[in-house]
Amino acid sequence: NATELDRPIARAGDDIDLADTILARRAALLPPAQRTVVLLWLGRAHSLRSLGAALGVNPGTLCRRIARILRRLRDPVVAAIADFGADLPDNYRRIGLDRFLYGMSLRRIGGIHCLSRGEVLSILAYLKAWAVLRRQLQAEVSHAPHSDR
Repeated sequence: NATELDRPIARAGDDIDLADTILARRAALLPPAQRTVVLLWLGRAHSLRSLGAALGVNPGTLCRRIARILRRLRDPVVAAIADFGADLPDNYRRIGLDRFLYGMSLRRIGGIHCLSRGEVLSILAYLKAWAVLRRQLQAEVSHAPHSDR
């Protein structure tokens, strides 16, 4: 059975170590227990069986948990916030992470940030559009011809 963990982290032609480095940097945004599991997995020094035994978790459960965390770390909005979050107001950054990385409900986010459901939805829509534009801008910058002047 193929799982999220069987898929390559990087695209064809990318440096797999670079992709792991990027995910490890994004893992800094995770709660400590999740961060530890992800960093141990990315280090490739431990099998799922040995990690599961050390954590007291079934290897299958651990595999699904890691796959879920990695999927969230690869989310385009999470990636944009992790890589370019300094461009955002702090509350937008926190709201984006609460929803797209931590999976909080709209109601909980609204309660934490004293916002209506509509306001939360508006901010999340803004973040999705911002992430798309940030990716497009980054792609244009990385493909722009460089001058030697």
